[in-house]
Amino acid sequence: MTIDQMTDAELAAQPAAYWTRLAYEATHAPAIRARIHQGIDDADYVIALKVLRRMIENTGGNLV
Repeated sequence: MTIDQMTDAELAAQPAAYWTRLAYEATHAPAIRARIHQGIDDADYVIALKVLRRMIENTGGNLV
């Protein structure tokens, strides 16, 4: 479930660790993405993501 799908009560009930993790991810996401993307051109990166998403869907996984 994403933040957009949560009610105000559900958001308010989240522990501090939840918000700490969210803040950490928001702060570090650009650097993490750059590291993952390093040495891979944009077209190949997009294709790889599409393939991985399809593999997750094919095995019954959820993409949040």
